[in-house]
Amino acid sequence: MSPLRLSYFPSDSPLSLVTATLQSIPVLTGTENSSFDRTIYTGDLLSRDAYNGLSREYTVHTERMLNTGPVYAALGNNDTYMTAMSSPYNIGSGVKGQFDWDYEHLADLWQLEGWIDAATRAQQARTNYAAYAVQRRDGLRIMTLNTEFWHTKNAYNYIDLSSSDHSGMLRFLTDELQAAEDAGDRVYQMVDRYSPHVIAGTRAEQYP
Repeated sequence: MSPLRLSYFPSDSPLSLVTATLQSIPVLTGTENSSFDRTIYTGDLLSRDAYNGLSREYTVHTERMLNTGPVYAALGNNDTYMTAMSSPYNIGSGVKGQFDWDYEHLADLWQLEGWIDAATRAQQARTNYAAYAVQRRDGLRIMTLNTEFWHTKNAYNYIDLSSSDHSGMLRFLTDELQAAEDAGDRVYQMVDRYSPHVIAGTRAEQYP
């Protein structure tokens, strides 16, 4: 299936749309002659039409057109195999930790690209389901979460329903938000309890 001119959900975006989007970002943000303040990569690297639409040329084209600046990456539900699966560490032997290889691989890739540092955030991502928090010098704290623990297709969610937070992801979220509140930081994330005096923005994408 060839990509349609104005894009089509099961396929990649056409080159004209990708190019126009990348060209417009510096103009709209006033960064034609400077680096980006931040770039947020929301995961789901897989193409919607992997056999017909995936192209290395798109990746090279994107890398060439994007400005420099810090990149903050998050895990998408299509970045694991099987899709949308993550197993909490505390659901018992035999099924826990089956996706550690994915978290470690992603952390290594993000570290290799210089997106997260080796000493702290890369290790945090390896041990915390590819989630981490970054405290920027401008007082903005950026958090990523692995929301596959709330994905309806994640079969591991249904093994033991005695706890609402087997993964510890909610505890990680509240601890980081509380630390941000104590430090007077603003957070780019989503939660009503800490808004508006802490929460600065939300990036929900496909799954809140």
